[in-house]
Amino acid sequence: MGHDIGVSASYYKPTEREVMEDYLKREGLLTINDDKLAIYKQVAELTEKSKEENYIIKGKLSEKENEIQLLRQRDSMNAEAIASLSDQIITIFSRLAELEKK
Repeated sequence: MGHDIGVSASYYKPTEREVMEDYLKREGLLTINDDKLAIYKQVAELTEKSKEENYIIKGKLSEKENEIQLLRQRDSMNAEAIASLSDQIITIFSRLAELEKK
């Protein structure tokens, strides 16, 4: 009979390319055996993230080691300065004691 009721133009008709693009976007959700692929992708992403975080941690650890080394050097210098001041105080007291005897 070939009657046209005129509503077919009102409906969305995707092209084959659009259907394929949509399918490829959701293929992982539609494929049952894709679990392994998803897990491998997740492992790869987590491995990369772990490498980046380890790099950051190593950098910060290196900074802290440098700070510790600097603090040790300062502590050593302070200990030497205190020892020198102590020797000078002892010398001054000795001289004062000698002066008091005179």
